[in-house]
Amino acid sequence: MTRTAAPLPRTRSWSAVQCRADDLDRFIVDHARPLLDGRRMAGHLADWYYQRADDVLVVGLRGADWCAVQSLRADLARVAADVAEAEHGVDQDRLGPAAPAEDVFCRGTELAVTTLAAGDAKLTAATELIMATAHALRMDRPATAAWLGGGPPAGAALDVRWDRLARTRDHAIVRWTNAVRRARRAAEGQAEAAPTGDWLGVWREQLARLLNRLGLTPAEIRALCARTAGALAVRDPFAADPLYLDLATAV
Repeated sequence: MTRTAAPLPRTRSWSAVQCRADDLDRFIVDHARPLLDGRRMAGHLADWYYQRADDVLVVGLRGADWCAVQSLRADLARVAADVAEAEHGVDQDRLGPAAPAEDVFCRGTELAVTTLAAGDAKLTAATELIMATAHALRMDRPATAAWLGGGPPAGAALDVRWDRLARTRDHAIVRWTNAVRRARRAAEGQAEAAPTGDWLGVWREQLARLLNRLGLTPAEIRALCARTAGALAVRDPFAADPLYLDLATAV
């Protein structure tokens, strides 16, 4: 059931809408992205991101006035169910300062949509994004393993991917890592500060939200982080790599 909210002021602040769809992956790629990117190109909103909650998609909108929000709701209602306005807010204790956190939300959304549209295996792509995020945070393998949490050791195959990501020119990943670096500088006040303490918790939460945008469940996120941590903690060139074995048929 939808609810009616008071008109939003004509500001450049954030608002949000939510809707329900049976196949969120296809809905995001085939409907949400074209609608939202089209409005951004037309100047009706400045930026957007999404988050999943089971079969519900919550979309954050920056710079959309009341008329733009209502127009978007009407268009979404043609292809989705239970379209309504939603609350928008950033838990700064968990996610750091609002402005850089929201920038990370948006760039993470771009990366997730690109991955979904390409049809890449989700767990394989998620492993790459975990390591790309660690690179952007200037963490080495042991620091990344500690950040993610423990897991069984794996072989050298992940090392190849780690080294390759340090040199990647993939446009979507580069935009994501640049957003992470900007947010890190904003949160820490200096580009070279070592990631420690509560700051690490902020980036664990941001990473979980990125993987949520791909459609991974909380249990899948925890398991994948643990396996990646184990793979990075021990570098044994003769060990079989369970990440590759597990992800060979991943979807």
